[in-house]
Amino acid sequence: ENLVQTLGFERIAFMRPGFLDRGKDAGWTEKLMLPGIFGTKVEKIAKAMVWASIQQTEAVKGYSTKEIKMNSVKFDNEIR
Repeated sequence: ENLVQTLGFERIAFMRPGFLDRGKDAGWTEKLMLPGIFGTKVEKIAKAMVWASIQQTEAVKGYSTKEIKMNSVKFDNEIR
């Protein structure tokens, strides 16, 4: 993250989702972790990334799992 901040971007959004839920594209080790119970769906992360690219006003912001999920809902309600 420190390196990215030195590259001169106008805005930076760091997504910190924890475990990923890649659904049917999950590898065998991911499938052992009780699918659907752990992880953030990659589709929600993608929606949160689009939302941040349009709505984020801070120069640098990190998004937690909770914020990613909230912003994916905002994407569905406000942008889509």
